[in-house]
Amino acid sequence: EAVKLWKTHKGDFLMMLVTFITTLLLGIEIGVLTGVVLSVFMIMYRNAKPHIAILGRIPDTDFYRDITRFPDTIQLTDCIIIRFDSQLFFANSEYFEEAIENIISEHQPVVKTIILDAASIHDIDSSGLHALESVHQSLQDRQIQFYMAGIIGPVRDRLHMSGVMDLIGKENQFMYITDAVDSYAKRKGDEQDDWSDRAVQTNR
Repeated sequence: EAVKLWKTHKGDFLMMLVTFITTLLLGIEIGVLTGVVLSVFMIMYRNAKPHIAILGRIPDTDFYRDITRFPDTIQLTDCIIIRFDSQLFFANSEYFEEAIENIISEHQPVVKTIILDAASIHDIDSSGLHALESVHQSLQDRQIQFYMAGIIGPVRDRLHMSGVMDLIGKENQFMYITDAVDSYAKRKGDEQDDWSDRAVQTNR
């Protein structure tokens, strides 16, 4: 098991090693407590800076994937699709805001629309709600349209109860990324499936 962890996840291997050594030196109770504390710390650490991906459309499909893993995906020049792979809560709300700000800065001055793929956001607390409000306000001040797609039921309930859903606008929240992209294209005046050279760049 130790060899397998070393090959697949060195962080888990180090936790196992520290827990094992602590148990040998200080006993089972201290060893178990050390393992629990390390596990909680690692969970917080991983959730504090979760994976964030910029998505592109796989040619001839309606699937959107991470452009770093699928180099042939297609991106719209002035519309960025971002996926946040974690719950949005107090430990990563500032990171969420900073990450979106950095992504926009890297693509300025052409960014006109941000689409947040929220399908992986499985929970949200008050800090996360404030982060969404802050992002929405910041984008609105710069006349950048903000869409959300794939919001799951429990998170949608929190958005509704907090008033964030009305702030963002129900018309700016979609079931699928494709629907958000279609709305972006229609507002811009393009046809639904218009992926012309003027509007598209390929990540190659």
